Amino acid sequence: MTGKEFLRERKSLGWTQGKVAKVMGCAVRSVRRWETGEVRVPQALKTIIALRKAKQELRQAVDELINDLAANHPAALDTTHAGRVFRVLLEDDRNAI
Repeated sequence: MTGKEFLRERKSLGWTQGKVAKVMGCAVRSVRRWETGEVRVPQALKTIIALRKAKQELRQAVDELINDLAANHPAALDTTHAGRVFRVLLEDDRNAI
């Protein structure tokens, strides 16, 4: 992953440089250096980005499933209850990515 790719991914996920630095346990300056390509993006961060994107896709799939069940099989699902359960399972920890 190049610095430009990392910058694009970080912004698309709505992460600030400060948030990434906090999660990675480093200085914001390190994040800037990754973005400029001065230093390679750590493999751990690449993995975190991939997992976060997969989590977003899973959240979207769950929402689509709930909407489909509500529209096509209303008796099969209490959407309020199921929606809460699925969303709790997928919620972000406010202090982490």
